[in-house]
Amino acid sequence: MWSVVSIATRTGTPQRRNGVKLLIEILISIFLHPLAWILVLIDLMRRTDMDVTKKVIWALVSVLWGIGPILYVLVGDGRFW
Repeated sequence: MWSVVSIATRTGTPQRRNGVKLLIEILISIFLHPLAWILVLIDLMRRTDMDVTKKVIWALVSVLWGIGPILYVLVGDGRFW
């Protein structure tokens, strides 16, 4: 009977599995960050409680890879929907 451990050890070396995991993480971040950034920009355009200066600052902050859109939602009281 095959166990999960024996199947995992037969699928490749640990270095190869780590490389594939890293590749998947990079591909996900390539597609998800631009989507989140676009949603931030759409929300910024719809907001009437901010002046133009704050909107520009939040647009620039949201460009920060991985953390920008999260900061906008948590600190800037923004929404993606």
